[in-house]
Amino acid sequence: MAVISIPKALRDKLGEEATEALTDMIREIDLEARKDSLALAEERLERRLTEENSKIRLEIEKVRTEIQEVRTEVHTAIEKLRTEMKDEIGKVRTEMGKEFGRIDSRITEEIGKVNEKIASEIGKVNEKIASTKSEIIKWMFIFWIGQIGAIIGILFAFFK
Repeated sequence: MAVISIPKALRDKLGEEATEALTDMIREIDLEARKDSLALAEERLERRLTEENSKIRLEIEKVRTEIQEVRTEVHTAIEKLRTEMKDEIGKVRTEMGKEFGRIDSRITEEIGKVNEKIASEIGKVNEKIASTKSEIIKWMFIFWIGQIGAIIGILFAFFK
């Protein structure tokens, strides 16, 4: 608190008690003025804080709304992508099924051709074995006839 100095001429005219009373009155007025200024500043601060708080709450609500909109957009986009992925996977499965069917028929066809070739080769081998067997039997027969002729010749030569 500031010291109030009252000029000497006024002090002499008023007297000690009146000077003290005047000083106390000035101090009270100063104190009241300060309280009023402080109350006014508090009111202004509270009003300003309330206004700013309201603005911030509005901004927060706007941000929440925007976040909700973004969430909705993201969910929609995810669902769209999910649907597209399911469609693409279905198409790929269909294509793979067709391709596997083609491959299966080609493999079956090739196995049939291989089986025919194997059967043909086995038939040829069987024919060759049969002809070789008949050749062997013919040569065996000729060999034994020659052996019998030789034995008979030896026996005739031996008994004569």
